[in-house]
Amino acid sequence: MVSPEGQSVLLDFGLAHMERAEAGELTMTGDHPGTPVYMSPEQIDPRGRMLDTSADLWSLGVCLYEALLGRSPFDGHSLREIQGAVLQEDPPLLWHVDRSIPREFGLVVHKALEKDRTRRYRSAGELHEELERYLRREPVRARRAGPLLRLRRWCQSNPLAASFLLVASLALLSITWLLRDNQQLFEEYELLAWGKRLEDAQRLERELNPVRSERSRLLDAAQCLRLASRARQRLRVVPGPICSLWGECSRYWRGPTQQRQGLCPGDP
Repeated sequence: MVSPEGQSVLLDFGLAHMERAEAGELTMTGDHPGTPVYMSPEQIDPRGRMLDTSADLWSLGVCLYEALLGRSPFDGHSLREIQGAVLQEDPPLLWHVDRSIPREFGLVVHKALEKDRTRRYRSAGELHEELERYLRREPVRARRAGPLLRLRRWCQSNPLAASFLLVASLALLSITWLLRDNQQLFEEYELLAWGKRLEDAQRLERELNPVRSERSRLLDAAQCLRLASRARQRLRVVPGPICSLWGECSRYWRGPTQQRQGLCPGDP
C-alpha cells in the first residue's frame, strides 16, 4: 500500500481495514477477525480446510482485482451476503467487465482468487514468476476452470439444488428408459401380429386354391355354352343362303345329271 506521503506500507491483508469502510468491510464482534471481503474461503469456513500462505495470496488477488476495476470482486449488503459470495460465487471475469484488461493478466488474478487453495499459486514467488512471464509476453500457466470444475463448485456451493437436480435427472432418465423399453415391446408385438396375419392370409390362400380352380373350370364351361348358343342361333337364322351357296358350288363338283337338276344335297 502507498501512504498519502508516497511511502510504501506492507500490510497483512487478512486483518487490515480501511477507515470509513462500508458495513461489509468491518470486523464484527463475535465474527472471525479480519475484513470479510479480503478473507479467503478457508478463513471464513475453516471446516476441513487448512490455513496456510495461500490465504494471503487470495487477499493479494482481491487487491489486484480492486486495483484493476475499482470495485470489490464480491458484493453484498451485509456481512453474511459478502461471506456467502466469497464461499459460493465466482467474481465476474475481468476482461468481460473491462475489455481493455488483457485476458492473460486477468487469468493470473483469477487464479489467485481460486476458492480451492490447491489451485492457487503455491507461493508469492510462483505468482511473481507468472507476472514476469506475462511481462515478457510469454504464455502464462493460469487457465480458466473448465465446465466440469465449475459444475463441481456449483454443486458444492448449492448442495440442495444439486441434489434436487440429480434426483430429477435420474427420474427423467428412468422414465425415458421405461418409455423406450415399452416402445420396443410394442414394436415386437406389432411384428408378431403382422406375422400372424401373414400366416392366416397364406392359409386362407391355400384353402381357396381348389375353389379358384373349380371356379375357373365353371367359367370356362359357361363360356363354351355361350359360344355354342350363339352358333346355334346363327345357324337358325341363315340356313337358306347357306344352302343356295352350297347348290351353286356343287354344280362344278357333281355330275351332269345333278347339274341339270340343280338340286342341293338332300333335296327330294
